[in-house]
Amino acid sequence: MDASPVILDTPLRALHERQERDRQEALLRAEQEYARLSERARQLINDGSWRQAKATLQAITVLCEKHGWADRQQANADAVEGVGQHEMQQQQEEKEHRERVCREAEDRQKQEPLVTRYQRVELTRHETDVMAELERLAGTAIPPVKKVEYNSFGFVASGGHVTGLDLYNKKLTSLPGTIGNLASLKELKLIYNQLSSLPDTIGNLTALKELYLYSNKLTSLPEIITRMTWLKEIYLEERNWNLAQLSLKKREGINSRGCQYEVLKKVSKNSYKLLKLRKQDFMKKTAKDLERIRKILEIEEGRFTVHQPTDKMLRNFIDEQITLINEVKEEQITSSSSFLLPRKILSWLKLKLETGLIDATGNRRFNPILVEIEAWPAIK
Repeated sequence: MDASPVILDTPLRALHERQERDRQEALLRAEQEYARLSERARQLINDGSWRQAKATLQAITVLCEKHGWADRQQANADAVEGVGQHEMQQQQEEKEHRERVCREAEDRQKQEPLVTRYQRVELTRHETDVMAELERLAGTAIPPVKKVEYNSFGFVASGGHVTGLDLYNKKLTSLPGTIGNLASLKELKLIYNQLSSLPDTIGNLTALKELYLYSNKLTSLPEIITRMTWLKEIYLEERNWNLAQLSLKKREGINSRGCQYEVLKKVSKNSYKLLKLRKQDFMKKTAKDLERIRKILEIEEGRFTVHQPTDKMLRNFIDEQITLINEVKEEQITSSSSFLLPRKILSWLKLKLETGLIDATGNRRFNPILVEIEAWPAIK
């Protein structure tokens, strides 16, 4: 009897063909992901969203490195360099603006000692003048409060400066330009008023972290807000102003919560739930479920055009979610690539390997697979 190793053509050929199919499918998905990321990067560059564009281009670089696309990687590296220069220039302009505003605020504070009072609270002269002007517009005195909360009309002061201000439901149609003198203001609530615009001097509020603008008649925001990188939260309703400007706020890291969820209400109830899922939620899904979710979102995305600002924002939301799903699918395939064979075939291959009928080093074509099988524990 010939003791030479048996060449197991049928099962190993099937294994090879299956792996080749998986490789081709993975390559197709990578091409689709490359096209999607490239289009998104072009849109972000056209919008001047340098930070998001750079992050997208870096994701393309990782994809090119993974699949060995040298030409694409070189072209993408040049694009990253160009976007990086624009980003540095933008950061420098923001830094200079903030430093200039801070110096002006410090100069004003040094010139004005705590010699005035408003509602028995010591404030600088400039801030007292601002509060007096706001009182005139509101038609009533603004009381001091311990904390500005929803509909808690009043102001909070600390160290001679106003740090919180709530002008709830006072039918204000405008704000004084001197509002920018409240240099220590951290929280500004203007809910339920009739404001149609904001003064450019709001950019002087270098301590401002939260801005509430629900239920007003705003149609636009001052361009200065795009450089207020210290502003972390802005609450407003989508119907109140042109959402083309919201994309500018989003690229600067502002979390426009209220507006985002107002916009998401335009999608179907099922898609709304899918758009709120995060990566950890998708990791719990099977590949079949992920593909079903991706198709649902692609159909939903096709309902919206790129001409309307709200539709453009929704397409961006959906596109980001589809990209996340593709990343999760790729991770799942990578982590489970060694366990694609049915249990019976694995047991059969293990048995033949142990009995010496398969030479783990004799067949170069399937050597990595057989070596890996040899390292597996016994399969029952």
